[in-house]
Amino acid sequence: MVATALSRTVKPVPYDEVETVPPPPDPDLLHALIAEAAYYRAEKRGFAGGGELEDWLEAEKEVLEMQEKLSIPTPD
Repeated sequence: MVATALSRTVKPVPYDEVETVPPPPDPDLLHALIAEAAYYRAEKRGFAGGGELEDWLEAEKEVLEMQEKLSIPTPD
């Protein structure tokens, strides 16, 4: 009898040894998270004009750092 992939015995892997990789976040979700973080930054400074770009860039940095800490791959 010829062994095939379907007839081969496979040793089960314990759950705690399974390596899982989360899917990359949806780009729309990533944008929404950055927008929300930027909003809260603007709120902290009383919504004074002129700091919108800085709020966005700092929020983007914060969200991407959190993404990296959680080992979530970046979307292509």
